Amino acid sequence: MLNNVVLVGNIVRDPELRRTKTGQPVVSFRLAVNDSFRRPAPGEDKNKYTLFIDCTLFGPRAETLMKYCKVGSTIGVTGRLEADSYVGKDNVKRNTIRVHCDNFEFITSSKKSDERIPDAGPIDPEPAEERGGAASFDVTEEDLPF
Repeated sequence: MLNNVVLVGNIVRDPELRRTKTGQPVVSFRLAVNDSFRRPAPGEDKNKYTLFIDCTLFGPRAETLMKYCKVGSTIGVTGRLEADSYVGKDNVKRNTIRVHCDNFEFITSSKKSDERIPDAGPIDPEPAEERGGAASFDVTEEDLPF
C-alpha cells in the first residue's frame, strides 16, 4: 500500500506551534492548493478551484517552518494522509483528512516575513546529464498553475 502526498500551495493563516507532552514541537497550518487539473464547468475559470488542506509537521522542521513562514508563504510539502473523526458542538460526527508532513520546502517567503529564509546551499555546477540523471528545467512563477 502507498500513502504519499506531494502538495504546493500558500499558507492561509499563520502557523500555530504547540508541544507534545514530551516537549516535541508540532506546527499546524492550512495550505491553499489550486487545482488546475479539474475540468471546469461551462463559463468557469479552471484556476478558481482551490482546496484548503490542514497540515501537521513535527520536530525541528516544525520550528523552522514556524520561524520562516507566515500567511502568504508558498511551500511544498510531502507526507501522508491521515483520517480522523470527532463529534462537533452540534453532536454530529464529522470526519476529517489532514496531511501528516514528513518534510517541506521553501518556495517563496511571505512579504510579511521579517526574517530571511535560510540559503538552500550552493547550486550544483555539474549538469544532471553528466551525473547520469535527468535533465533539469528552469521553472518560473508563470509556469506554476496558481
